[in-house]
Amino acid sequence: MSNVTTYFDWVQKCLFQFQWIEVSLKIAISISQALIKERVNGALEYRPGKEKLDKYTLGRLVEVYERLGGDLALGQELRGHIKVRNALAHEAFILNEKEQRDEVFLGRRIAELQALYDKLGGVVKALHDRITALDAMLNKAPNSEAD
Repeated sequence: MSNVTTYFDWVQKCLFQFQWIEVSLKIAISISQALIKERVNGALEYRPGKEKLDKYTLGRLVEVYERLGGDLALGQELRGHIKVRNALAHEAFILNEKEQRDEVFLGRRIAELQALYDKLGGVVKALHDRITALDAMLNKAPNSEAD
């Protein structure tokens, strides 16, 4: 496999990790909203925004996640990855002829992408753990249908 092909494979793998992150944030937000509604039911009228999470950018999803009590350190880490995600999505597939032939450049970029992939894997795991904890809280909520 050529280094160009390997490079593009790693770009796709990293973008896939970002997709997992976005889906995980949407799930965490939805469960958080349901949990808040269950906990304040009767005491306050809670009307979660009719947010169209599917339309939100990664930055907006992080903002809502943090506002609803998400892990602030994780949110900060995610904000640090937004520019990287945007560069990958909008620029990474465009290599000029010189870059395509430059084995040193490609090797360096592949190593960077592999490291990013591993970091993002940790973020996906942290979000999965948060979703699991939120789901357990929701299932224990006094007004939960799971009772």
